[in-house]
Amino acid sequence: AEAAPSTGDVLIAGYQTETDSTWVFQEVPTGLINGSNTLYTTANNYTAGTLFVVLNGTRQALTADYTESAANTFTMGTAPATGDTLWTIYKKA
Repeated sequence: AEAAPSTGDVLIAGYQTETDSTWVFQEVPTGLINGSNTLYTTANNYTAGTLFVVLNGTRQALTADYTESAANTFTMGTAPATGDTLWTIYKKA
C-alpha cells in the first residue's frame, strides 16, 4: 500500500494534451533492475536538463542520484535493487 503524503513532501503532477507530444510521462526505461546495473535508456532522445528520474515513487536528484550520460541514457549513482520501480519524465529532443 502506498503511504499518504506527509507535511513537507513535494508532489509532482503532469499532464499531456492530445496535441502536445513533446513530453513523455511515466516511461519505464530499458535496463535491468537487479542491484548491480546502473545504466538505463529512454525510448527517445531527451532535451538535456529535462530528465526526471523517479525511483520507488521518489524523484531523484540530478547529479546526486543520477547523471545524464548521453542523449537517451542516464546512469544511477546507486543501482536500483530487484523489485524497485523506476520511471522517467522528459522532454523529447
